[in-house]
Amino acid sequence: DGGVAVINTSPVRLFSFRAASTTTLLGGNTMGFPPESRPYRVEYIKCYLYGGTSIPINLTHPQGVGDTETATCTPTSTSTRFAIGTNNTWAADQGMAIEPGTQTGTISELYISVFGSWLRQ
Repeated sequence: DGGVAVINTSPVRLFSFRAASTTTLLGGNTMGFPPESRPYRVEYIKCYLYGGTSIPINLTHPQGVGDTETATCTPTSTSTRFAIGTNNTWAADQGMAIEPGTQTGTISELYISVFGSWLRQ
C-alpha cells in the first residue's frame, strides 16, 4: 500500500554522542551525520552539558525539508525529554545534521541522545 510501518513500537536510542568544547558543533557550526540505511522517525531528544548555562539545538534535513523543534540543553536537563514532532522523519540514505543556537557560558562537554523508531517501507 506504500505506507510506512514501524519496526519497533517503543522508542529506542537511534544515536548518541558527546561533543567536546573543541568540536565544530560547540563552535557554532552545523554538525552533519552520515545517512542511515533504514528510515527512522525521531520522537524525542535528551541532552545535558558540563560547563556553561545552555545551548539550544535542533535537527535538520540537509536536503531542505526543514528543522525540528528546538531542545535547550542545560546542566540540569538530564531527564528532560524534548518532544520532536515536526519534520521528524528521515528516509533511508538521507543525511541529518544538528544545528546549534547561541550558547550561553563556556561549555566543556555536550551530551545528546536521540530516541525514536526505525521504520520500514
